[in-house]
Amino acid sequence: MGNFEYKFQKIISVFLIFIGAMLCVITLIPLMQFNFSYAYLLILTLFFAGLLVAFGGYVNYKKNTEQKNKEIELVHESNNATRIQITTATPILFRWDVSNTLWRNFSNLEKINRNAESVSMLIGICVLGTAFLLSGKTTNWKIALTISFVVGLIFVILRKVLTNQYLKTKQQQKDIVISFFENGVVVNENYYAFWHETRWLESVSLKIENEIQFLEFIVKWKTRDSIASDEIRIPYSKNEHQIVDDVTHYYNDKINQYLLNNDNK
Repeated sequence: MGNFEYKFQKIISVFLIFIGAMLCVITLIPLMQFNFSYAYLLILTLFFAGLLVAFGGYVNYKKNTEQKNKEIELVHESNNATRIQITTATPILFRWDVSNTLWRNFSNLEKINRNAESVSMLIGICVLGTAFLLSGKTTNWKIALTISFVVGLIFVILRKVLTNQYLKTKQQQKDIVISFFENGVVVNENYYAFWHETRWLESVSLKIENEIQFLEFIVKWKTRDSIASDEIRIPYSKNEHQIVDDVTHYYNDKINQYLLNNDNK
């Protein structure tokens, strides 16, 4: 399990627990005013749904924590003695350094993009959450909107904190080390798996935005009911074109081989 996938599952688990708890609290007061009717049955159903959602979030959190603890993490030293943790004992295939200036510009670009995603998510949660709470006919639109906004705000803040963690640099850190392995990459001392159990690399491509060049890796993994995805972006300077081409060709070949192996199953 890669670091991002673990953090993503952690966010989802905490979010489910919070949503379930909120649903139980909202429906508990009407339940205490016992008045048997179809509306009461609907509220009772929502209450038990909240319990199930919260319990499902707890089970998922516990499961992913146990899986993360079981994984064997070996510590390797890169060429500049930067300590990194990876889950496979494979040699470094490709490596380059990102200057502090380029990394700072790239980090600002990533934060702008992720802030835009967060706003869209917050609006979506507010709309869907408000509609869901109003469907129970136990509250008015102001309370429903407030609850949905608070829930959405907590979710996007947690997501922002965890997903932006790899962008942080230590004080007096000169360069950011990028190290590629057979099944993953280390970016700023954070390991991201491309292939691991139910996780796979979907695509790799060259991108440019605001005059910043970067590699974009799209990684997907299976969740309980669907398939989730996320992109990992890695900047590079103009002097790294040859090694970047080598990285792109190497992982595209692995993607094609992965697809071929799965088609034959």
